[in-house]
Amino acid sequence: YITLRYAQNLARGLGPVFNPGQRVMGSTAPGQMLLAAVCYRLVGLETMPHVMAALGCLAWTIQAVLVFFLLRPELSLWAAALAAACVLAGAPGPAPWVLLETNMVAALVLGAFYLAKCGRWTGAAAVAALAGLSRPDAFLATLVLAPWCLREWRARAVWPAAVFLALA
Repeated sequence: YITLRYAQNLARGLGPVFNPGQRVMGSTAPGQMLLAAVCYRLVGLETMPHVMAALGCLAWTIQAVLVFFLLRPELSLWAAALAAACVLAGAPGPAPWVLLETNMVAALVLGAFYLAKCGRWTGAAAVAALAGLSRPDAFLATLVLAPWCLREWRARAVWPAAVFLALA
């Protein structure tokens, strides 16, 4: 909930601070902080947590869909559907975190891998950058995506790299 406090102060014009007047950045999820600040401005303090939880549930659902699409070419229809159903049912344990950035970051990382698997490297780079902006440890996904892109696109990999760097 630290990130939500930062978001509240940012939306109120006090800057990205936990305590007004103390310029110390302590949020581990700057992208989530910006999203929550926008929500705060649009719906207010009392409704913001509900909107953020709804977005977290949406991201949880998107994870299940992406797991299905990532696994479907590799497994049978039923096995991919079972894996997606397990995600949807909460097997990874996302329920306590719907208000926080965890589900959104996971959905963005899975989205980047799905786009990469489809050969849509510029989109994968953009989504990977957004994941890293949401929570910086998500930038670790690029340790897998970057060499994969370079292997497939060779010199053309400069375009996804430029998009990633511009957004990140």
